[in-house]
Amino acid sequence: MSIKVKVKIGSNKVADVIDTLRGFNNVKVGFFGGNAYPNGLTVAANAAIQNFGTKNIPARPFMDDAATEIEASQPQVGKIYRVAIEGGDAGVANQRVGAFCAQKIREAIRNGNYAALKPATKERKGSSKPLIDTGLLIGSVEFKEE
Repeated sequence: MSIKVKVKIGSNKVADVIDTLRGFNNVKVGFFGGNAYPNGLTVAANAAIQNFGTKNIPARPFMDDAATEIEASQPQVGKIYRVAIEGGDAGVANQRVGAFCAQKIREAIRNGNYAALKPATKERKGSSKPLIDTGLLIGSVEFKEE
């Protein structure tokens, strides 16, 4: 995703803006750690299975839903970067954008209107809410700068 930010600066601030721009990093959001379920399945693998589905598990595209929400939030994200360019801190902006995007993924997991669980799964879990069981999936969403 790319963000367009318009900033007006005086010529005496160009060097400061260039320094700030150098501080921006790519922010990646997702499942990076080695967290795993008791059966050995990693959280990252389960996230992919749930998002895309399998022969026996319907797709519950929470990552796609989160990406759509993030795209729709470009003005908000652009404002975070604009504040940094106008005299803030690029590192703080990277952290804020990462946290914002991670929260959008968590919201998609919590609030998504996804395919219903099979009756046996509902009984085993004691809940009818897809993607919410132990909390490991939602708790493993993180971001990193590169």
